[in-house]
Amino acid sequence: MKALLIAALFCFLNVSAFAQTRVIPFSDTTKLGIELDKLEKQYREPGRKGFAKAFEARYRKDEENFRQKVGRYFVRNKAGFYVLYQQCVNKNGKIDYLFYQIESPISDSLHAIFKEKLQEYANSYADTLKTASVSLSYNRLGIILKERKPTKGHTLVTVEEAQATTQPDTVKILKLGGLALEEVPAEIYRFANLEELFLEGNEIKTMNIDLARLPKLKMLYLGNNGNALLGKQWPHRR
Repeated sequence: MKALLIAALFCFLNVSAFAQTRVIPFSDTTKLGIELDKLEKQYREPGRKGFAKAFEARYRKDEENFRQKVGRYFVRNKAGFYVLYQQCVNKNGKIDYLFYQIESPISDSLHAIFKEKLQEYANSYADTLKTASVSLSYNRLGIILKERKPTKGHTLVTVEEAQATTQPDTVKILKLGGLALEEVPAEIYRFANLEELFLEGNEIKTMNIDLARLPKLKMLYLGNNGNALLGKQWPHRR
């Protein structure tokens, strides 16, 4: 009886282990005997009426889900890198395989955190499309500070720069998107000649912006923030 219980427990653990999505670096596919071309054919289900439109909608939803489940951690911790990933979704709306390739040098500890977040995202993935499919995405996770440098002398790209500048009258553009901001920074009112304000991709739930204090503002970008009502990116024009 004891032997049977041990065997049953082993089977349960074995099934549970295989139930979760396999998260695999692209570089490991050859040694694991995985042929990506064959796998892609297996997960493609062409010809279904209306599938292309439904897939496009799901793709956008997946991008947002990935940003929240994986990207959020790296934005908050000011760590940034690019990643290419491919997910194979089965007919039950679950991911069977998720392949990835990190495009920027990162530490082993950061890689381990990323893989953990990626596994959590893949295991929790659920889709109602109920059609086998393959999708390939390329995303920037977190903040790559070396890419957030002022251009043409009148653009600032961090709140710290907005605080530190001694020439606020020369600033016309603030690019503060993707910084995990939870509220509109008060620093924006330092710039009387501001023409474009980017606040998209943050976690701002309440947008209280006094436009009277920004008399020259022409464009305001608020998409993809914490409030569902701000889900769309929209311009403010004078």
